[in-house]
Amino acid sequence: MNSLFASPTLVGLTLQSAGVLMIAVLCLTLLRTIRRAPLVPWTAAWIALFIALMLLLLSFRVPALSVGLHPAYMFFEYVFGYLVFAGCREYTGGKPFGRSDLPFALSMLVPAVVLPVAARWQFNVFFAFHALIYAYLFLLAWRQLQRARPTDRSALGVRVLKVALLLLACVYGAYGPIFALSAVGWIAHEPPFLAYSSFYDLLLLTMLGFGMVMVATGEVQSDLEVARDRLVGVAQTDHLTSAFNRYAFHTLLHRDLAGTAVIADIDNLKFVNDRFGHAAGDSAIRAVASAIRSCIRADDLLFRWGGDEFLILLINVGELDARSRLTVVNEQLRCVRLHDSDESVSVTVSMGFAPFDSAASLDDVIRVADNAMYGTKRSVVSD
Repeated sequence: MNSLFASPTLVGLTLQSAGVLMIAVLCLTLLRTIRRAPLVPWTAAWIALFIALMLLLLSFRVPALSVGLHPAYMFFEYVFGYLVFAGCREYTGGKPFGRSDLPFALSMLVPAVVLPVAARWQFNVFFAFHALIYAYLFLLAWRQLQRARPTDRSALGVRVLKVALLLLACVYGAYGPIFALSAVGWIAHEPPFLAYSSFYDLLLLTMLGFGMVMVATGEVQSDLEVARDRLVGVAQTDHLTSAFNRYAFHTLLHRDLAGTAVIADIDNLKFVNDRFGHAAGDSAIRAVASAIRSCIRADDLLFRWGGDEFLILLINVGELDARSRLTVVNEQLRCVRLHDSDESVSVTVSMGFAPFDSAASLDDVIRVADNAMYGTKRSVVSD
């Protein structure tokens, strides 16, 4: 039985196994909290590779068992390569790994068994063909990733994955002819640089695992940012009218704003609620918001300021122009269809206007507009 540290090959293979185990554990840990689809086959891939490397290490340590261990080692390496490809396929929007993949995965048993037998168990001979098949699987995964449309957060991870897969395909593609030439005696039985091949492989496999983790966490970060933006939108938006709410007021304003502030208050909402019910009142509120929105521009801001009160900020618009723009609101509200009813009602809105030259003065300006609105409402009542 050979000592574990008798050659750089055994040391490198041991370190490679330890490195792959750590990547597998990392992926398993991530999988408990990050249920990203490609992470499932990728995690299984690292477990399969760890099994393969342990089988190869055992075959070197106990040569008498190599007849059974070498085919198993090759098969689990094929499984690793195919699962990496399956994860890349799932990431790029293809079908997820499932039962339809099992026939192809199990077909890898054929070269795993046939190659060692055909090569009369000469490692350099069957490994030359094995390396080419392995390289082809990496190339398939690389080609699959060419279809990826990554988010900003996962784009770097995809690039790392592509580089790692391409380098692994090149390295194992080179191992094939090198081991073949070594088997026929055209080059040294074990060129010195091949003794350290496990170290090169570990470096590339670490890059591959790092890229997978970057892709998985990047996708989750993108999802969290989208969810955060949606929550912010929900928190800043009035659910009934889709206008901004008071919470959004201070978050949306900048000190360089100028224009006209308008307070609009529904005159007869209590009458609508008392006579037709609160669902009808909600219809009236929505109708007012819609009428106001039809008169303002995309740059202007509409807030639901209270139960039946709205704040409109017309940006870079003077008071006279603001009055002209909003004068048609009441005309649009002469016939408001009520909720779940064929009945309609006329809704009126009283407005107060006040110009402002900066966001800092808005609190005082809104009070002025509010007082002006109540003045308008009193004049309507007295008429």
